[in-house]
Amino acid sequence: MIDFELEKKKDEIRGKALRKISFSQKTEKEMRAYLIELGYSEDLVEDTVSFLKDFKYINDISYAASFYRREKGKMKGIRRIESELLKKGISKSDIEKAFMDMEDDEDSGFEPDIVTARKLKDKMVREQLAMGKDLDDRFKSRVMRRLMSKGYDTGTCYRMLGEIKK
Repeated sequence: MIDFELEKKKDEIRGKALRKISFSQKTEKEMRAYLIELGYSEDLVEDTVSFLKDFKYINDISYAASFYRREKGKMKGIRRIESELLKKGISKSDIEKAFMDMEDDEDSGFEPDIVTARKLKDKMVREQLAMGKDLDDRFKSRVMRRLMSKGYDTGTCYRMLGEIKK
């Protein structure tokens, strides 16, 4: 005999999960935390997460790819993006898989760090020159701090500083 109370709870939790996902894409960890916060049992949460994964409502690899595209638009480096994805509960292997898939796909929007770092540096140089200021050592320090805060490695940062002409 079917437990109607259990089925009713499953429908309720799935509805709440689907509503949450309809607003924005979520990671598996974020969805688990949300459902547990609502007070559902571990078994119901696991059942719901499995349901969402089976129907591709949750996919950490595609989440990582879309997160990468969004954050790269903000001129962030791969190291910072990777760090933020790890904080969101996406495994290192899923992150690497997403990045490798994007590198292989020309239409994915994947850009090497050197390209986005150069865009950021060029933007800062244009703004500095538009204000009539020199590209002095103080400015170069600002560029270095900005690039480092965005998650670019030191090699990329020093390469960008070398491209700045006085």
